[in-house]
Amino acid sequence: MDKKKIFAVFMLTVMVLSACGQAAKTEPTAAVQPTQAASPVAAEATTVSEAPAATAAPTNTPEPTATPVPVPITLENVSNLVEAGRYGKGKVLDLAYSADGASLAIATAIGIYIYDPTNWSEKLFINTGVAIGSIAYAPDGSMIAAGGDDGKIQLLQTSDGSLVRTLEGHKGRITSLAFSPDGITIASGATDRTLRFWKVADGTQIRNLEQFYLRSIPSMVFSPDSAVLATGGQDPGNYRILTWLVSTGGAQNSFMGHTDAIQSVAYSPDGALLASGSLDGSVILWDAKTGSLINTLLDTTPAPTDTAPTPGTQPGAATEAAPTSQPALTPAGATDTTATPISATPVSVSAESGTSSPVYSVVFSYDGALLVAGHYDGTIRLWNVSDGSLQRKIDAHTALVGDVVISPDGKTLVSVLSMEQSKSSKSVMALY
Repeated sequence: MDKKKIFAVFMLTVMVLSACGQAAKTEPTAAVQPTQAASPVAAEATTVSEAPAATAAPTNTPEPTATPVPVPITLENVSNLVEAGRYGKGKVLDLAYSADGASLAIATAIGIYIYDPTNWSEKLFINTGVAIGSIAYAPDGSMIAAGGDDGKIQLLQTSDGSLVRTLEGHKGRITSLAFSPDGITIASGATDRTLRFWKVADGTQIRNLEQFYLRSIPSMVFSPDSAVLATGGQDPGNYRILTWLVSTGGAQNSFMGHTDAIQSVAYSPDGALLASGSLDGSVILWDAKTGSLINTLLDTTPAPTDTAPTPGTQPGAATEAAPTSQPALTPAGATDTTATPISATPVSVSAESGTSSPVYSVVFSYDGALLVAGHYDGTIRLWNVSDGSLQRKIDAHTALVGDVVISPDGKTLVSVLSMEQSKSSKSVMALY
């Protein structure tokens, strides 16, 4: 996602669903309070003091309670979702889970941190030498692709952080990238307004798709079968999702219906649906093959008082200069592409009266039954995919939720707070 231009303090919040049944019973504090040594960094604006001297235990010792056991987040138990901890380290710009769920990578302005999600201990820090705005894990977990402000993509070994190779070609900051599920291809977008495909095996640039966007590409996602790439756009007056055939680079379809920049796109686990989140405050569910609009998810209940971002921009972001004319969908002589004509019929968003807070990130639950959205007002909303009903609204943060991800086993929801604060770049990382 394109979050580098948000000059902000970021906080990572870990949300886990706690089940009621389990075999063992332990003291509740032991389940949620880490030792000081286990905390990755000291809490900001908090003085750590020596523990008080032990005192005699009261006569009536409370009955110990059972330690909650995380289970996959589903429609049936979404009301039980509870916060498990808060972390933070520098300016967090992107998140990515490894496919096996054994690692969580956090991209920052100074490099990449890799954590063990079982205890939130730091496994590795990779000094990339440049701010990293977008990251993606290889399907086998052996590498991380890191897109930098310098327009380069570093392929890094997750075992020791060593550089495998650098993909060069973009002429601007990397705003989004993705590994194909089959591990063969990397796709990337940048402020140079190009979409590029790369061969993972040797770093060769397969194709460069130009003239399709007026502005940078803030989000992209491969279909589960690796055959199609979906990209979200932020071109003024022509907000659309484009889908591309990976094998040829041909433009397959155009999904139009949003009235502002599309910040996030996500495929359902079975690839049948495509979800998109926009600054217009809506989440739209589409038929991934036909591009037909299935449902518009829009919560118009009052949000906390704040100043909404200017349409088409991100809070604190510099406005990106753009050409005044809209590029053709099938430009003559487009570089190394066999793009074919695509449908561009606008679809009106049927929204209830009122407005909803801008959406910055969307993700499906592991079973595809829930759609999770992170909003500008600091809330996380969870929707029933089948009927479009709002299942839960969580006041997770005090400001913009820049990213939300769910662990591969479906048990953990992670969100990032993006909060403007010009005087400090520190944030707090602690488990409670």
